[in-house]
Amino acid sequence: MNIFANLKLRDRMLFIVLLSIVIPLLIIAVIIYKQLTTIEKNTEDDTRLLLKKQLHSFVSVETKHHAQRMNKYLEDISRKVQYLSLIGSNIIENPKFYANKSKWDVRTKIYRDPEGRYTSYKNDTVNVFLPRQAVLNEKVIELINGTAYLDDFFFIEYHNQEDIVAIWLALQEQRYARIYPNRMQSEKLPADYQLEEPDLATLAQLPKYPNVKVLWVPPYQDRTGEGQVVSCVSMIVSPDNRYRGTIAIDLSMKKILQNFVPYYKDKDIFSFLIDADTNIIAIEKKNKNYFAIPQTAAGIYSLATSSDNEIKSFARHLRNSDSGIENIMTDNSERIFSFYKVPETNWKLVVSASIDELRKEAAPIIGKIHNKFRIIKIIWIALFVFLLFLCMGGMVKLSSDIVQPISQVADAATQLEKGEIPHTLLVERKDEIARLVHSFNNLLKSLVQREQHVKGIQNYLESIIRNSPDTIIVADLQLNIVNFNKAAELLLGYKIDEAVDKNLASLFDDDRIIKELVEKAKKDTIIHGQEVVFISKNKTKIDVLISLSIVRNEVFNMDELILIAKDVREMKQREIEVMKRVKQLEMLHKTIFAALTAMDLDYLLQNMAKTIQETFLYNSVGIYAVDNNRKELYLKGKAGPYKHLLPDDAKQEFSEGILGLVARTGESYLCQDTLHDPYYIQKDIPNTKSELCVPIRSENDIVGVINVEEAQTNAFDAHDVLTIEAIAASLYTCIKNIDLYRHLKNRIDELTAFYEFSRTLMSTLDMDVLISRILNILRTTFNYSTASILKMDEKDNMLRLLANFGYATQSEQFDRHIGEGIIGLAAQEKKTIVIPDVNKEPRYIRLLPHVQSEIAIPLIYGEKLVGILDVESEHIDFFKQNEINMLTSLATQIAMAIDNASLFVQLQEAHKKLKESFIGILKALTAAIEAKDSYTDGHVQRTSYYAEKVARELKLNEELVESIKYASILHDIGKIGVPETILTKPGPLTDEERKLIQKHPEIGVTIIKDIEFLKEALPSILCHQERYNGETHEEFPGYPAGLKENDIPIGAHIIAVVDAYDAMTSDRPYRKAMSHEEAIAVLLREKGKQFHPKVVDAFLHILQK
Repeated sequence: MNIFANLKLRDRMLFIVLLSIVIPLLIIAVIIYKQLTTIEKNTEDDTRLLLKKQLHSFVSVETKHHAQRMNKYLEDISRKVQYLSLIGSNIIENPKFYANKSKWDVRTKIYRDPEGRYTSYKNDTVNVFLPRQAVLNEKVIELINGTAYLDDFFFIEYHNQEDIVAIWLALQEQRYARIYPNRMQSEKLPADYQLEEPDLATLAQLPKYPNVKVLWVPPYQDRTGEGQVVSCVSMIVSPDNRYRGTIAIDLSMKKILQNFVPYYKDKDIFSFLIDADTNIIAIEKKNKNYFAIPQTAAGIYSLATSSDNEIKSFARHLRNSDSGIENIMTDNSERIFSFYKVPETNWKLVVSASIDELRKEAAPIIGKIHNKFRIIKIIWIALFVFLLFLCMGGMVKLSSDIVQPISQVADAATQLEKGEIPHTLLVERKDEIARLVHSFNNLLKSLVQREQHVKGIQNYLESIIRNSPDTIIVADLQLNIVNFNKAAELLLGYKIDEAVDKNLASLFDDDRIIKELVEKAKKDTIIHGQEVVFISKNKTKIDVLISLSIVRNEVFNMDELILIAKDVREMKQREIEVMKRVKQLEMLHKTIFAALTAMDLDYLLQNMAKTIQETFLYNSVGIYAVDNNRKELYLKGKAGPYKHLLPDDAKQEFSEGILGLVARTGESYLCQDTLHDPYYIQKDIPNTKSELCVPIRSENDIVGVINVEEAQTNAFDAHDVLTIEAIAASLYTCIKNIDLYRHLKNRIDELTAFYEFSRTLMSTLDMDVLISRILNILRTTFNYSTASILKMDEKDNMLRLLANFGYATQSEQFDRHIGEGIIGLAAQEKKTIVIPDVNKEPRYIRLLPHVQSEIAIPLIYGEKLVGILDVESEHIDFFKQNEINMLTSLATQIAMAIDNASLFVQLQEAHKKLKESFIGILKALTAAIEAKDSYTDGHVQRTSYYAEKVARELKLNEELVESIKYASILHDIGKIGVPETILTKPGPLTDEERKLIQKHPEIGVTIIKDIEFLKEALPSILCHQERYNGETHEEFPGYPAGLKENDIPIGAHIIAVVDAYDAMTSDRPYRKAMSHEEAIAVLLREKGKQFHPKVVDAFLHILQK
């Protein structure tokens, strides 16, 4: 560091450049060079990989394309063979029919083989060969002539399909073979040609594959020298599915390979076909087609020199997959093998390409890449060397430019230290060094001008003090005035000559204040905003705010007191006015705040008018509501000395005066002189000279107008306009709050009414009660004056009045035919009819003179018209949309309730009839029981009669009375299980007989326990033989459970008393009937013992009646 500190500035700069620029630049250059080398290598690899992928894609696409084309062609051949087999089947079954269609006679065209191997019949297109053992009889001739029907078809196929070598037909019996086209002359056949071998012998195996429609025979050598052929064979079957023969098409493999196997002249690419066992059946390689039919499964192994594992893997892939692509080393070179299945024959087309092709194509591209990157590296090295020399030279020049002016500044500074004023430095540049030199020159100038500048500042400050709008007084610490400005002269009335040497305390109303303030200021405290009172020359008191401090006067070497005073009389007057305004606004704010919670619009507007008038003391204040539909304003609030002159119901149209103008435009209007204003019209307030009118609005919604009037011209200023507009804005919010409150209240009232209405409708199913309650709700809750409900009478298609209110007319006048009047029209169209003004509606039928509007709503439940709800009003256009919606909702509930009530009445009637029928059956059953005992005839009728009377006498509820009535009828139904001999026995019963008869209550309960509406009667039937006190009695024991008092149902107590009385007053087989008086005596004696006391009293009371 010491060495660095001793270096000159230029050497330091060069050293810094070396560290900060050159070395990093060198590092960056090396890094970039390495990056370029890496990019070159990656580009080369990417190029090879891309070309390899392109070769893979090309080979794969080519293989698939040619395999699909070959498969389509072979499928077409397969369909043709199947078609030929169908025609051949028809010919064999009916040869004579097809022989008659033949155009040539086989007898005239016979060729005899000299060696006697076969007989040939031929014409221009057909050869027919018969085996040596065949007999040329009529049947064979018919078959030969019949197959001639196919001549035209085969001829056409041959000329359209050059790949076809031959099309032939062979019968199972080998009677003949027909071969097309006429290219196989007899002289071309070899000497040992036999129809039985090897072609037909092989093809005759087709019946072994019953599920195969066609069979593709592996390629074989054609006997006539046509080379390798492949046969597509189909068998001919009879209608009973018996094998009759074979038909086939022979195809040239050479033509198939030429048409469908890809051939590449200038590239090391070859193709071959393999069968399902991976045996090569045809191959194309190096511009030469040759074929092999391997007898074993050696297959693909003959092509490669790779390891066995690699070949076996590829062979398995070929065998098990329909398509694929792999790389394999063959002949010490890497090749691509792509294969794709030909589904029709189960062959696979294999295409192989050498990777060397890739290297040949990549070599020139990679060479170009090397050359380009070599040029880039050379350019980069040259650029780096250039930049290095450029930086070094630039820094040498820069260091010289910097060091020279700095040396000049250093020399000039040395002169200043010696007290000399140097000459101005010259520099011709615009950088930081130039700024440094210019700053130094400015410093020299400032030193020269400093003294003059200080004097100028002194004069300027004296001028400021002299001409300041605030009063400035300078005094010594003994409070003698030293200086006095013009503002002080004007404020206090003293001239400066009069004020100098005057004591400062004499200017204060209380001289103690200034003395205290001076003492505070001596403690280094600056006094701010102290309010005091000055006394002027003419003894006027002046309110002022003063600030004072003590400063040092270096010229005279003394401390002086600086006092600055500001006249605050006008400010205090404004403050008073502001406070007045604030109080007014506070009062108004409280009123507006209270108004926000007001819910009565008329009270709100009247109270607001009063508050505005009392707060701002305006001559007149009026607040008007706006009816935008009628284009009128209505007075809602008034205040002022002349408010009695304004009518309470005053109104004004939009087209009149300033009020109408503001209501129309929605803009405030200020009239400062009503005599010269064209919109002003003289109304009710006299001596009005100024008028301010402000809309109560929000955007386009105008709800009212505030009108303020004064008896002087130019009485309002901008402050009044802003204040009234602010009040109007707040008032708009209050009015909208009230509207919202009313809307919510109405909605709540409607919902409450709907709830009560729904609850009322659900509380009863009695039609009369239901209709009465509905009308009562419409009258009391919804405040309608007239309403009617009519029910649809489907018998005569009429609407009949159920009930109404508000009318004094007979009910028959309300009945309507469908389509008659407004009510009939609503029923006919099944939709709500609203008549805003009935006076303009000719279909309206008037029943009341004051009705102005009507609404008729159909009561529809499901698709059924139940009736009509009709409401009339004394006001025109009374039924608005919300009213219509509400009544429509009510009508839906009314329709449902009326329909439910009607259904309930029908169910009640059906239930009543069913119950009466069942009771009749039970009565008949009890009558049958009584018929078993003549002494009890009429007992059930008397018991049920008195039991019902006693129950009503005890004021029991209706349901309990009904259950007691049923129990009294059926109380002895259990005796049906007691033998008649016991019931009519004249003497006393044995214990066994008594036990048997005591079971009759339980038997009765068992009989009727499953009858739903008699379940309430079961306890009374079961317990009607129990004793009240529960005690055991020899003659009359309580049974079956021995219960007592309240454990016994009241119905059982009643039946017990009535049953006992009727039994005592009736004859029995073992005794005569008691008298009425004797029976009553027994009841009174057993009262509280066997019988319930209250029941006995009630029964005796009935008997007395």
